[in-house]
Amino acid sequence: QITQPVVKPLGASDSSQVSNPQKQVLAGVKVMLMGDSGMGKTYSLATLAATGLQVRVLFLENGLESLLGYWADKGQKVPENVKYMRVIQDSSSLDRLLQQAKSTSTMSQESLAKAIDTQRSSSDFYTSLLKAMKNFVDQDGVDHGSVESWGTDVVFCIDGLTGISDAVRSNVVGNKMMVALAEYPLMQQLIYGMLTNLCNKAICHVVLLSHVEKETDQINGGIRLYP
Repeated sequence: QITQPVVKPLGASDSSQVSNPQKQVLAGVKVMLMGDSGMGKTYSLATLAATGLQVRVLFLENGLESLLGYWADKGQKVPENVKYMRVIQDSSSLDRLLQQAKSTSTMSQESLAKAIDTQRSSSDFYTSLLKAMKNFVDQDGVDHGSVESWGTDVVFCIDGLTGISDAVRSNVVGNKMMVALAEYPLMQQLIYGMLTNLCNKAICHVVLLSHVEKETDQINGGIRLYP
């Protein structure tokens, strides 16, 4: 926390005070760490422990072994200031995969796009993600409360943006095989809303891991990297 300096009119004495100082909190840094698979994004999160900050990592995809491996490689224990929580989306069962295979082999692409998964609430992973951010329960069962309540002594890490995208897709279309064009803006809005919350409402430091997508710049040419 910092204290806003007192503003005094020109020529005022040191003892005269025009306005009461107001305490303001500067928000932590917000970082998106981008890289291809296997580049060491998750592994590098372990270096945050040396800062003395409370490191809290939310795993949305497999990768916990990479984080723990940082200390295992050195024969060390995981530091007390490192906490993590796993919220992993369930993989499709063989029965569901067979059902999807039957749909793709018997239905047109137009019909697949227009289909509606009436059971999508049962596979809604996005709601589970938001609940985890509201009540972060670590590996020891300790509830650290909401991300919005943390200060700059905490760095909140999410692994990663791919998991967020999968979660949003499950919320909007469920297990439907093909996404309709009109459904993409809904998914984009949910992702935008979550990222805006992390940037504007969360006071703590935030690190979001992201894979990179290589796309051709249709106007200027060349290859550009996107999260």
